[in-house]
Amino acid sequence: MTPIAGDPVVIAALATAVFAVLTGTVVLYLRRRRYTGRICRRWGLDPARIRVIASDLGRQRATWSLRTDGLAGNPDVIFRDRATRHIIIGETKSRHYKGSITPYELYQVTLYLGMAVSLYRQPARAILLFGNHRRVPVEFDQATYRHLLALLPACRRDTARR
Repeated sequence: MTPIAGDPVVIAALATAVFAVLTGTVVLYLRRRRYTGRICRRWGLDPARIRVIASDLGRQRATWSLRTDGLAGNPDVIFRDRATRHIIIGETKSRHYKGSITPYELYQVTLYLGMAVSLYRQPARAILLFGNHRRVPVEFDQATYRHLLALLPACRRDTARR
């Protein structure tokens, strides 16, 4: 005997399936919000105002990367301010902050910022989060980014010789 659409058993099975799908969706949504809130607070950002676009932290290992201008890189977190649409790059450093950032850290985050500006077509800034929980903001400097891009061909030639 084939089930009929008005059969109470079929209706109960469909209701159970719909309830299971909705419950799963709500659970995933709440887990994502909790994760987003925790990440935003680490960088001193308001979770109600900020959205996590991508993350390369903990269990959320990224399969994405920023790719533009002949470069590729994976910052730890990419945020977007919901109100202004600006991009915020979050990068962790294990060392303790002692008053200044190194040239390497500045150049790394400048490259991430330049790639983000190229890809998202929005202003960008960065926040470095150090091992002693100090947060250091870094503003994007277009001139430094262009200078670093100009060094790219020489770096590739040098690497190819090795």
